[in-house]
Amino acid sequence: MNQNIKKTVNRITPSLLNAYYICKRKAWLQSRGVNPDKDDTNLSIGRIIDKESYKRKKKSISIDNMKIDVIEDTSEGPCICEVKKSSAGKSAAVMQIAYYLYKLRSKGIEAKGRLLLPKEKKRETIELDDDLENRLLLAIKDLETLLDKETPPSVNRNKFCKKCAYFEFCFS
Repeated sequence: MNQNIKKTVNRITPSLLNAYYICKRKAWLQSRGVNPDKDDTNLSIGRIIDKESYKRKKKSISIDNMKIDVIEDTSEGPCICEVKKSSAGKSAAVMQIAYYLYKLRSKGIEAKGRLLLPKEKKRETIELDDDLENRLLLAIKDLETLLDKETPPSVNRNKFCKKCAYFEFCFS
């Protein structure tokens, strides 16, 4: 791993990368410690789903700057799982999983990933192939540029805004 990417990967967290794919302004705010409304209904629902789903699995494992939702032991090795409320932000969740897999690979751990959607009763396996890794590295580079800016990006309304815990911050 080259030195610049290594510095960047240690600065960026998986949830920050997820936020970047949802909304660049959200990612910038999170990086500055601007916390969303902790009483937001959607955040509460997410906490309940996390607590109530997959109770018999290894949960909330912390490695470096990563907090992995679930780890499954499979015949092919470890499987890193991310639990999400819905598939609405699927591309963001896939990139979050790719980040986990990339960081683990840099430590010599080969793993697969899995996106878990308990309310939808769906599971999707994610593998860090060359294409996904290249997209991840480009996103990390762009996110690093975003984080270096002194001011947040302007509000750019998208389909996630109405359910975002930062809604009041951006639209008040």
